[in-house]
Amino acid sequence: MSYNFFRYGCSRLGFPTSGGSSAINDLGKRQNGINTIDYLGITDHLNVRAHTDSFSTLFSEITDMIPDATLWATPVRSNCFMDLHGVTVGTNDVTDAGKYNKDAFDNASGNHSIKPSDFPGCTKGCIWYAMSIFIDQDGTAQDFLGTVYFNFRQLPADGTNGLKEIFHPAGRGNHIEAFVVHGNGSTEPNKDSVLHSDIGSGSLFSRTKLSGGNGYWGGSGSDFDFTNDNGVWGYRLGSMLCANQGPYLDASTEISFGVQANGATTDSNVNVVHWQNTEYASQLNWKALLWTVFE
Repeated sequence: MSYNFFRYGCSRLGFPTSGGSSAINDLGKRQNGINTIDYLGITDHLNVRAHTDSFSTLFSEITDMIPDATLWATPVRSNCFMDLHGVTVGTNDVTDAGKYNKDAFDNASGNHSIKPSDFPGCTKGCIWYAMSIFIDQDGTAQDFLGTVYFNFRQLPADGTNGLKEIFHPAGRGNHIEAFVVHGNGSTEPNKDSVLHSDIGSGSLFSRTKLSGGNGYWGGSGSDFDFTNDNGVWGYRLGSMLCANQGPYLDASTEISFGVQANGATTDSNVNVVHWQNTEYASQLNWKALLWTVFE
């Protein structure tokens, strides 16, 4: 553990290689977890990519290392929350920007139950998803900030549940352990892996999300918008994030990862990316890959 573990709830692991490890707690549900993720391999593959690459190209670097991974959402600046549109692609990956897989929410007990987590140092057997994020740093090999693996430590994966349980009911706070593997674009000096396990950290996404019964809003049209007002894809150390009332992501004051629409009138205003202790402002071309492994 690093010098700041007890103060900040962080542990610098420094071994983003592969496999499971002893966890903080064991939910004792099911143990066929995802214990073969090559974290270093995924990072090495994404480090050579840029924000200008297509989602299909970027995600192919992940599936080269973990073939059964599925890309379930592709948020970008103009389509990330209120204009993140639902598509029905079954068990296939989402490939177009600004979309989420509606089927993954509607059919969690079928082909979209999430495989139990087994991240280094984290609670085993939980629902989880990962966020790999790119920003515009002139299209260089510094565009990739890294991947956050969100482990929902109080939501056991039981073979019948998935993404819906993370976002429904609306306004419920879910506690998160964040296993972070830094990319070349990160300002983190060691570019290694860090576990953030502060017990107060988590997300309720937004109190005004108006979630439908399957975890997304839907709206009155055919776009099936993910939320009607605000949202956050991210983690802040020591805070239960809420996009419309706070606390918010704020890398200038506390370790934060992700993007948010807090008071933004449209998704086009979501142009700040938070990573570690740095805020990347005026980011018009950021893109995030939200992915997991289904049963």
